[in-house]
Amino acid sequence: MRRERPSTNGGSVTSGVSPAVSSREPLAGDAATWSLAPEELLDPKTTFLVVEVTRLGCASGITGTVLDPQIHYDETQVLLRTDVEKIGPGAHECQGNDAVPVEIHLDQPLGVRELVDAACLQGEAVGTAACTEAVRWAPPAGLTRHDGVPDWQPPPDYSFVVQSSCGEQAFIGEYAVRVEQGAVASVDPLRRGFDETGVDSVPSLTAMLDLARQAEREGAAEAWVDQDGVPRWFDLDLRLDSIDDENCFLITHYEEH
Repeated sequence: MRRERPSTNGGSVTSGVSPAVSSREPLAGDAATWSLAPEELLDPKTTFLVVEVTRLGCASGITGTVLDPQIHYDETQVLLRTDVEKIGPGAHECQGNDAVPVEIHLDQPLGVRELVDAACLQGEAVGTAACTEAVRWAPPAGLTRHDGVPDWQPPPDYSFVVQSSCGEQAFIGEYAVRVEQGAVASVDPLRRGFDETGVDSVPSLTAMLDLARQAEREGAAEAWVDQDGVPRWFDLDLRLDSIDDENCFLITHYEEH
């Protein structure tokens, strides 16, 4: 079962989206930018996420009400814009405004598309510190779906970053992994809020491939590789008649040693 979260408490929470619109349409309210909530773990199957919205202009520290998010889908990007309610008249101090959590429900999975803050593409937010990088999430470059489980095998020594985001297991989160002589030698958690996971709980790429072959025989397996044939995304259901036995692995920063 893919993880789900209850509604976020505090601030304005939006649980739906308006029809898809272009990032170049006039603002419905005042400009705001957004970032992924710290606990977010996105992958190509993501259709639900939480973002934190911050008003761009001076507002005495208050972002206020977030209007219905506006989403545009194309072949390479998902554009998300989060305007906020227009501020009232009067003088406002220019301290940093608070971040408001907002739930986003996508009509389509992210797939291999970038997730972009549309406010950073055009308008007054362009060039600000919040828009140093408009892309808030991107899949590994060159992802293509492999027909069946790839027969690629890693070298004895390598390192990678893995994000595990589904199923009921201790291995959930994002970790930097080092493999020596085919065995996991070290595991370092990369996100606050996730307990340390020992080397026995984190699979090597060889072990992920073995799990994929098991899922292919007994359940369902989907594997995506990069332009060099290195596996970068596994979506595995080990047994179709069981629940909470899914495994989802997103692999980045692969490096041979």
